[in-house]
Amino acid sequence: MKKVLMWEFVGFVSLLLVLGAFSMPLFDDQFMGKQENEIIIRLNAEEAGGFMPGEITVKKGETVKLVLVGQDVTHGFKIEGLMDDVGTINPGEKKIVEFTPQESGVFVMMCTVYCSPNHHKMTGTVIVED
Repeated sequence: MKKVLMWEFVGFVSLLLVLGAFSMPLFDDQFMGKQENEIIIRLNAEEAGGFMPGEITVKKGETVKLVLVGQDVTHGFKIEGLMDDVGTINPGEKKIVEFTPQESGVFVMMCTVYCSPNHHKMTGTVIVED
């Protein structure tokens, strides 16, 4: 009977940990002190979810601050046509970069450091609206 209760407890704690990991980005505003025009992007290897969020929408002509948070392995980051490579972002590191889009359109954000066998899938979308 005690072994059954122990395994139920272990299963419950494991479930809480998994749910907590997946819901973590939902609470970024509260835990990381998000400012106006600031977007937090978590960088995970593609096998662990890739960019979170994978799509962001910003306004043309408005300065946007990106808070890039390394989660698991070393990554790089750039937005093709909007922002050059910002260099490496190591696990646990937070790098803050700003850009002001001057044209509307759809742009690709990508990892610039080989981070996993699925590195080529480490992309996301930036939508710039008028």
